[in-house]
Amino acid sequence: MVSKPMVVVLAGPPCSGKTTAGAWLASTLPGIHLHVDAILTAILPGSDRCLQDRRLAYEVAARAIKPVLDRGLSAALDCTYSRKEYREQVVSNVPDDAPLVVIEFLVSVAVALDRFENRQAHHAIDLTPAIVADKVRTYPYGAGTATVNSELSTNEIRQQILRSLAVVLDRGKWVDGGV
Repeated sequence: MVSKPMVVVLAGPPCSGKTTAGAWLASTLPGIHLHVDAILTAILPGSDRCLQDRRLAYEVAARAIKPVLDRGLSAALDCTYSRKEYREQVVSNVPDDAPLVVIEFLVSVAVALDRFENRQAHHAIDLTPAIVADKVRTYPYGAGTATVNSELSTNEIRQQILRSLAVVLDRGKWVDGGV
């Protein structure tokens, strides 16, 4: 599959398929799935998902990268990663010699809202239909190594992800592409 451990960021708006893909990818690489929403639930179970708490969860996920790589495993990070500060945390915690791939998950508002309505238990308890729709409409796409249409079949999505693992990320462009 991959010749050495790598870091793969699965980014995109809510309900775009990142978490499902992250769990699959971590088992495929092999690696560890660092799901930022789940990390937030684990470290602050009573959180109201305020910005301060979300910032902490993103920081914990970013700081977990090096220990994961040091164990010979890949890290699959999963969350929106729309803000520059979160992107910078990732880049500054990935060694220069470690491959970093960012896969952006594309989804339409209609499909995201349908997924949100039918979603089973999920850690992102602060979401509402209005927030989901807004985040889908305003997501800053374009600076990752690949964009995956998450409305394709599971097999097609997985094939696109695997093909994207060889693409080199422009780390500065990705950070600057955040909001």
